[in-house]
Amino acid sequence: MYMISATVNQAGVTAGVCYWDEGGRGLGIYSNEGNVVNTDWNDRQGGVNVGINLNYVYNAGTSSITKRSLTNTTKALKAANISGISASWSEGDVAYSLEPEYADAFRKKMGITGVSANENYVVAAVYQLNKVFVYDTDLQLLRTISVNRPYYATPDNLGNVWVVQGADKNNAPKIVEFDTTSKATGKEITGFADPRSLQISKKGQLIVGDNGMNQQVFFYDITGDPVLVETFGQKGGIGSGIPGQVKPDKFTGIVYAGTDSLDNLYVITDLEGSVVRRFDKDRNLIWQKYGLGFVDMADADPNNENDVYSCEERYSMDYSKVNGEEQEYAACTLDPYKYPDDPRIHAALDGGVWIRWINGRKFMFVGEMYSSFIYIYRFNEETDGEIAIPCGAIMRHSRFCFGLTGEWPAHQPRMGSFIWRDKTGMENLMPMNMNRFRQKYH
Repeated sequence: MYMISATVNQAGVTAGVCYWDEGGRGLGIYSNEGNVVNTDWNDRQGGVNVGINLNYVYNAGTSSITKRSLTNTTKALKAANISGISASWSEGDVAYSLEPEYADAFRKKMGITGVSANENYVVAAVYQLNKVFVYDTDLQLLRTISVNRPYYATPDNLGNVWVVQGADKNNAPKIVEFDTTSKATGKEITGFADPRSLQISKKGQLIVGDNGMNQQVFFYDITGDPVLVETFGQKGGIGSGIPGQVKPDKFTGIVYAGTDSLDNLYVITDLEGSVVRRFDKDRNLIWQKYGLGFVDMADADPNNENDVYSCEERYSMDYSKVNGEEQEYAACTLDPYKYPDDPRIHAALDGGVWIRWINGRKFMFVGEMYSSFIYIYRFNEETDGEIAIPCGAIMRHSRFCFGLTGEWPAHQPRMGSFIWRDKTGMENLMPMNMNRFRQKYH
């Protein structure tokens, strides 16, 4: 499944939700060994945010939160509704690599942007209302916190709340603390590009999952003024080292990072498919689970049939192994920070993939199930490793031409079909590189 929101409790149980899962895993609960435990759930929709403690999971839509037992997730025990929300986007936060003003505008459309829980409290951040709602574990509202651009929030056991303030055109993101009277304590942490998640660990540290260009997890001692005490993950994530090459500590789209009571670290990522990784207290990988495919087609490299490409991934195949064990997730071919205009970020690509060699160079062609476009990518191992570089498109002005920043690509022809070629070498869809053509039907 995709995980547009995820969390972990002190027993190492992970919860993840998505707004649509063809296999009915809209809400997934996974043991500390990564196995599905809520086999009773069979709904494609699980909400867009989720919190968890040792006994309950709290999944949220755009304006309501529902309490469920971990042993029976199909039964709603209690619900809390938040009034005044007007949400035009209900598919979770997919605002990767956007400029602050675009991310700010996008998150104002979302309704509830973050939910978290511990054994005493449940909190919900509502970006568009500039409020954080603090509940007890039975979803009785205790108080609200007024704060600009609250993206995510997490409570400690005493009821103090740490809040991620998102970025806008005039403000960088920061993390601030509020006391039990909803007043700011003066403790602040800055220096992030896009902090997505917070957790107070059993050791009392604040854990921050940064989904910006760093793609790292940060640990802070918050007994006094916050002090950084640990950093985990290769700086730059999937773009570090050999770009695109998959390694356990090269993250791609951090959704959540948190520890259990034994200081095992869980990092959940979801760029174009979810990955859950568990590390021990020394940050050695214990296990990893993948949910990389939705409605995908794959193609083998004609020059090496052990390399199989889907839209965003390369798998290395060993056909001597038994069925189900042949594949290894070897590379992520998408880097949204180096190529923020990559069509795979802005459009739904759930159809064909074709790998072709032309004049000794490798290209990838991708489409979707309605045959509305074809996007073209090139590879250059010397400069970009495994990353597929956008270099062409054949498409038409249609309902698929609306991305996270509004109409996408910008300055496209107002009607009909057009071709984009990367004549400038800038790998972005510039209007001077677009040529309109007239379709002929036979």
